[in-house]
Amino acid sequence: QFFNVHNIKIFSWRRNADGIDFHNTSDISIHDCFIRTFDDGVSLKGEHYFDGASTEDKPMERVLIERCVFWNDWARPIAFGSETSGERMCDITFRDCDIIHFAFMAINIQACGNAPIYDVLFENIRIGDPIDSLVEPRIIEIFIRSMLWMPGEELGRVYNVTFRNIAYKGLVICPCRFIGASEEHDMRNIYLEQVTINGVLLETEDYPISPIIVNDYAQDIYLNGRPIDRAKARFESEEDTCNSYL
Repeated sequence: QFFNVHNIKIFSWRRNADGIDFHNTSDISIHDCFIRTFDDGVSLKGEHYFDGASTEDKPMERVLIERCVFWNDWARPIAFGSETSGERMCDITFRDCDIIHFAFMAINIQACGNAPIYDVLFENIRIGDPIDSLVEPRIIEIFIRSMLWMPGEELGRVYNVTFRNIAYKGLVICPCRFIGASEEHDMRNIYLEQVTINGVLLETEDYPISPIIVNDYAQDIYLNGRPIDRAKARFESEEDTCNSYL
């Protein structure tokens, strides 16, 4: 079965008011939509059970989100998770979208479940200023960690994720942040290609407006075709991660 979401307008103001969420679903097209939400805009999720029924751990795959406009007031306009359980989450593309405003993370993979997440492309995404600089917003984030939405859940891995032609225009400091959980639950082969900050190509790991943040379990990260210089990137300790989460 093919799911086609086309040319809809969504406005929501209350907490926990996501725009479009799909759980353990494949063959999805979301295009030409305007989504202004207090909570997540489009979020791809996976759970073992939903509303009391087993999902049979079905995968999330063959998903295309394109030509959508997002305005986010509190959470994340483009997101995976936090629920990411299932057989796999792969072959997923977000393309040619505009994020007018966002809060915490403009583009986010928050992997708190056991599904491996791989072969994901974010391409031609234009991002405006975050709403509040005090929440330490990020342009891009991949985050693997057990969190309150999936307590005790086994974690997975994230690999083969590309961010291509991502354009941020704003004056607020917005890092690109990559935080893995352990050697068994890490991320690899993450590609930053033609990310621009106010029209300037992101070429250095310590660029003032958008530094790259990593921990020990975020490896094989590439910036415009070369491995990042981890000595120039900002290292985040386990204590820093926990304090940031709190």
